[in-house]
Amino acid sequence: MSVPYYFAGLSWDLRKLWRFMYYVSLLSIFLKGAYTFFMGGTETLESESMTAAYSLLPHLLFIIWFAISQKRIIDMVAVVVGILLLFAFGNRGTLVISALFALFCFYQLVSSQKRNRNLMWLAGILSVVLIGVFFSGITDSIFSFLNSTGASVRVFEKSQTDGFFSSEGRLDIFFVVLPAIVNTPFGLGIAGDRLLGVIYSHNIILEFLISYGWIFGTLLIVAIFAIFFVGLKKAQTTEQRVFVMLLFCSGILKLMVSGTYLNEYYLFFMIGYCVSMIRAKRAYKPIDN
Repeated sequence: MSVPYYFAGLSWDLRKLWRFMYYVSLLSIFLKGAYTFFMGGTETLESESMTAAYSLLPHLLFIIWFAISQKRIIDMVAVVVGILLLFAFGNRGTLVISALFALFCFYQLVSSQKRNRNLMWLAGILSVVLIGVFFSGITDSIFSFLNSTGASVRVFEKSQTDGFFSSEGRLDIFFVVLPAIVNTPFGLGIAGDRLLGVIYSHNIILEFLISYGWIFGTLLIVAIFAIFFVGLKKAQTTEQRVFVMLLFCSGILKLMVSGTYLNEYYLFFMIGYCVSMIRAKRAYKPIDN
């Protein structure tokens, strides 16, 4: 159970740990990249290494913020290495989450600027256009690199066959779980989806509804999202908002496509940290990056 992480989030001092978190994330990406691509680490990868991908995700998201806000070469290199690793792990969900988080970071950066705001929007749109124009060449280069290292090319194979956003059996799970939700207003209890012959629901909303019923389950879902949105609104600095969104992406968004809330410590960490934002009485100054 990951419930104790709620108390870690509740007492987390972002100002004191910000730089430490940055160096840990940077080091994690580079060490994982060196091991995977240059020390034979690809030999241990399965066709899809979800654990490795989702473990790397929070570190990559944190460095994405620095790459966008500070524009340092080392951060940009780390982001490229991190993206290559996610491709190597063959995990599509983490790639989509990373893209969504990058958009949020760019929006936060533009919103915090009083000058050159229009110029920044223009630069952002131009970047998206350029990526779209050269997307085929970029993906071909990534494909060639991963092939040369022996890493997984599952992302490219799925894109060419079933499509990048194929459900991968999740629709089958949905149609197994949904009738049970309708017929059990008070749910089947914690981990109730396991009683239906599925490993887990692969979706936090389905898992709550089947576990606690569509009455209490709905209340829990609404409460979690309310805590997130209020915490995000109460955040006093850009860094706090970015960190809340990082926890949301690493916890809630991940649980929309994979995993179970029972051992997802980022979910409980996010709840605790958002509650600390809501309860905060003293003013916070922006963190010096």
